[in-house]
Amino acid sequence: MRKHGYTFIEIVVALGLFSLLTLIGASMVVTIFLNNKKVEVIKSLRQEGNYALTTIEGLLLNAREAECEGGKLKINDINFQTTEINCNNERVASNSAYLTSSSTIVSDCNFQCLPVEGQDENKTGWVIVSFKLQLKNNTDEPGKTSSLNFSSRYKVGNY
Repeated sequence: MRKHGYTFIEIVVALGLFSLLTLIGASMVVTIFLNNKKVEVIKSLRQEGNYALTTIEGLLLNAREAECEGGKLKINDINFQTTEINCNNERVASNSAYLTSSSTIVSDCNFQCLPVEGQDENKTGWVIVSFKLQLKNNTDEPGKTSSLNFSSRYKVGNY
């Protein structure tokens, strides 16, 4: 006569398989969460860097002339107003406002003025803007920091 129910071995094997599947599922959820966090950090950095570059591009398109001196970019616009862009205190800033937030760190910032080919060597025709941006309080895994490099070349004046 057969008894109804499960043997002890069947219960142990079933619990073992259930535990293994639960462990695999939990590790997948943690991995997805960490990857999502890294994507959000990169998205935030990309938005801030693009905002700074777009602002600088707008100033350069409306410029009469530009001048690079050290870590500073001086832009004289068509209304004879001067705007100075610099990368002091770990932020990109203009005369009146910061172009990056206090939650990011700017490093390797460089402004390079290039003359217009075949014209006056003292007149800037192009400006190359480059910098590295990373999150200030990055809580990623130790030794792994999320950072993005930005670099673009802009024509001075649109006429």
